[in-house]
Amino acid sequence: MIKLLIALFFAVYALSIAQSVFRFFNLNRIINILSAYLNSAEPELTPSGRALHIKPIHEERLEDVRRLIPSMNEYLNSNTYCDIEYMEDSVTTYSKAINTYKELRMVRNYVRRAVFLSLNPLNALKALVSFPSKIIKFIGFKPKQVTSRILNILGWIITFLSVTYRDEIKQIIDSIFDKLTGA
Repeated sequence: MIKLLIALFFAVYALSIAQSVFRFFNLNRIINILSAYLNSAEPELTPSGRALHIKPIHEERLEDVRRLIPSMNEYLNSNTYCDIEYMEDSVTTYSKAINTYKELRMVRNYVRRAVFLSLNPLNALKALVSFPSKIIKFIGFKPKQVTSRILNILGWIITFLSVTYRDEIKQIIDSIFDKLTGA
């Protein structure tokens, strides 16, 4: 039982580090693609207002950005989501891309912090202990904090008892099936 818990702890620890590092590199990739789009045009002031001096690779970079909008919105909250649309003028699209770029660079600071926090083994231990309540949340229930703690304790007690009394539980289940089947 102890060996299994230690192996599970190290698996959770490695997985949390890998997940946060992946999020960081994915966000950097998105920021670099957005930066390439922003570098594919130069804003200008003309007598009629704002305009863009568009370089030949601009449309290709814009398509790269449009493909990544769902990924960008995973990192942004509902107030700052990327709302670049098709069929809008290039100045508006460029302006929205600048705002999204600024927001994503700010989010990168939080994601970088999450990478460093994932290196702390206590966070992996906390994730392991709260595993039973995470299963309940995954199913769709949203228990309160006190309920989650009780579920965690009960989940680990049931796990411990089921491993400790495995043979006895198996015998009870076998005898119940024998009685039900009439053997």
